[in-house]
Amino acid sequence: GVNVFAAAQYLWQRSTSPHNLPIANQYIAPDETSHVISIKIGLSPSSGRQTSSLNYTRITAHGRFLFPREWGTETLYTYISRERNEGSGDLHAWMVENSRSFGKNNQLSVQAMAGLYKMPSVVRYSMNKYSVPSYFHLAFKTRYKFAVFLNGLEAQALYVYKGELENGQLDRAIIHNKVKMHHAAVVLDYYF
Repeated sequence: GVNVFAAAQYLWQRSTSPHNLPIANQYIAPDETSHVISIKIGLSPSSGRQTSSLNYTRITAHGRFLFPREWGTETLYTYISRERNEGSGDLHAWMVENSRSFGKNNQLSVQAMAGLYKMPSVVRYSMNKYSVPSYFHLAFKTRYKFAVFLNGLEAQALYVYKGELENGQLDRAIIHNKVKMHHAAVVLDYYF
């Protein structure tokens, strides 16, 4: 059989910054607020070895969603490795995801994700803190958990591509390290 699942999350932020704080010392403007809704619907066979989902996030135009990077990555359902929606307002994000596990004790897992992120204008700083243009995002991740005498060792490989949706109308300074980029990483972790 197949299991159907759904999830939703709502985040609300409101600044508690004092009005007399110098702007250079503000992370969030006084009276700034944001509303975020993120939803997920998916399918998973009873075997539990595969999951597919369709995800959507809306950050309203009330203000920017601000999430300090030292807190880690946000938990929005449209999150894909190597990008965040922190600092954005008036955002629409769609993402599809498929994960599969193989082998004894799910030793090998493979994950593919594709997303489309409609951002506000790169010069609308009140809604786009980091001037990120609208983009599409592809990511492929594999993870292998070693066994026997290498028990505790885990290898991961990640490939990401971010493409622009502005059809070549952007200045190179806006594109640099934001879109039209490839990223690959191989990571070895050992868990005691």
